[in-house]
Amino acid sequence: MLKKESEPGNNKQCYHLEKHGEIISETEYAEYNSREGYWLVYQRFFIYQPDHAIEFAFGSSRDSDTEANLNFVKWAKLENSTTTNSYLFNRRGEYTELDYNYQNNKITTINQRSWLTDEIIAHRLYQLNHASNGVIITEILPDGSIHKIFPKK
Repeated sequence: MLKKESEPGNNKQCYHLEKHGEIISETEYAEYNSREGYWLVYQRFFIYQPDHAIEFAFGSSRDSDTEANLNFVKWAKLENSTTTNSYLFNRRGEYTELDYNYQNNKITTINQRSWLTDEIIAHRLYQLNHASNGVIITEILPDGSIHKIFPKK
C-alpha cells in the first residue's frame, strides 16, 4: 500500500496494469516546464497475446497532448511467457531483430541485427554473465575481442 498518492517527477515512470498484473501502459515524466506548467512525457502502450506482445512507443509530448509521434513498434515472440525474439521497426525506417538465449531462466546472450536498407548495418552479440553480486554485460566484437558494457568499472 502506498502511504500517499504518487506524484510525477523527473525521470519517474507511472505504470498502468490490467487485472492480471500485466503492464498495459507506461508514462515517463522527463522534465517539468514550470514556466508553462506542463510535463514533457513519453508514453508506451502494450498489447498481450499468449504467443506475442506488441509495444507502441511514442515520442515526447506535453502531458495534456492527445497526439504524439510514434517512435517505434516492437513485436515480441513469447514462449511460456518468455521473450525469445523481438522485431522492432522505428520511424526512421530502421528495422532490428533480437534473439534471446536463456540458461536457468536468465538471459545469457542477445544477438542483434539492424538494417536501414536492404543491407545489414549492425550486427552485435551481447553476453550476460550472472554473478551473486549482479550481472556483467559484455559485447563480443567481430574480431572476437570483448568489450565490457556494464558495469562500467
